[in-house]
Amino acid sequence: MKKSNNNAKNMIMALILLIPIFSFTLFQLTQEKDLLIGVWFSVDSPNWKWEFKTDGKCYEHYENNLEAIYIYSIETTSPQCDIEVDEGPSYSYLKISSTTDTEIFYCYEVLSLNDEFLQIRALQSNNIITFRKQ
Repeated sequence: MKKSNNNAKNMIMALILLIPIFSFTLFQLTQEKDLLIGVWFSVDSPNWKWEFKTDGKCYEHYENNLEAIYIYSIETTSPQCDIEVDEGPSYSYLKISSTTDTEIFYCYEVLSLNDEFLQIRALQSNNIITFRKQ
């Protein structure tokens, strides 16, 4: 009976320790998604823009022409696009997937996201892309 009691106490302690971590991650994801909403212009190629909407869609434009529509998500788990990535409270990843072809998707590590700039690193190529919010 005593061993069973210790197991229950250990389980409760583990849950108590995990709840703040889960809450922080959920808060971080919500905050990042809220910051992402809006129109972002590439710093290196100002004719290229991404527009993130609250419905989970991202509209890619080049020279004011709609090039593609994606579904986006911000995630914290590994793997991303079949690539093993770091996990933890300081890591988040932007995944965009084509709405017309399930085989087309891209994953980025979010290096920086605030009211003014979005900087991401493409996991497939390691290219760093910087956007400025309109």
